[in-house]
Amino acid sequence: MEDCVNNINSCLGDVVPDVSGKLVTSFKVELAETPEEIIMHVTTDTNGDILTGVWCNEDRSRNRIHIYDTNLDLQGTITNPRAAEKEAFVGIAIDDDSNIVTRCLVSDEIIVYTKTGNHVKTFHSESPEAVAVNSKGQYVVAGSNTLTVHHKDGMVLQTTQDPEVKFQKYIHCNVNDDIIVSDPGDDHIRVYDSTLQLKYRYGTQGDGDGQVDAPCGTCCLDNGDIILTDFFNHRLHLITPEGVFKRFLLSRDNGLFRPNDVAINQLGQLVVGEEGGKIKVFQL
Repeated sequence: MEDCVNNINSCLGDVVPDVSGKLVTSFKVELAETPEEIIMHVTTDTNGDILTGVWCNEDRSRNRIHIYDTNLDLQGTITNPRAAEKEAFVGIAIDDDSNIVTRCLVSDEIIVYTKTGNHVKTFHSESPEAVAVNSKGQYVVAGSNTLTVHHKDGMVLQTTQDPEVKFQKYIHCNVNDDIIVSDPGDDHIRVYDSTLQLKYRYGTQGDGDGQVDAPCGTCCLDNGDIILTDFFNHRLHLITPEGVFKRFLLSRDNGLFRPNDVAINQLGQLVVGEEGGKIKVFQL
């Protein structure tokens, strides 16, 4: 069977199931229109709960995280702890203890909460744009012009330079602790190894194969393949761990519109957060 599949793939390219790209379910996060709120981030935890990050640029005191269970019922909301100062509270990662990790940009803070919204800890990180958690449980932070790895207690373990933020950075760690950094203001993503050495850049400006127009959030398959949201092209790229374009997983033909972030749930399905508030779950 394996030989047959390899022979078919060599002739026709990757063979995927007919159900690949099928919309399984969707729901809409209630967002204000004035001032405008958008979905900036989405992730899932081991229970299959979906967490969405709401961003309001005109009034950042409104920034918050919603938590939905597997029935898509709202279970709770974590509000901006710096609402009085209207500081930039955004980003979502899940740590080894199933806690929610986020950041507050102006106050230079990484903040950790339980899923019930109880504060666990806060530590300093310089101009944090986005945060991820690697396989060692360490916090990997994309700063405005740096990339930094923090110990679980917040201590800095290593840091390096990363290009200056243009719009809003996203970050993700794969199974090998490679670090993927993206920014919709760039025409590429950057992939670093676990020692913070730059391995490669992927993407150029455009709408063809291997081209992007506002690269946003990423996630990874177990084999290291990268899934990248391509905002203005309304599609998802599938990229090898070495940075080679494989194919488009989803596009406007699948009903995708302005995807800002993507995650994989416990069933192996793609969870896509669209700017306008739609959360869509697709068969991979």
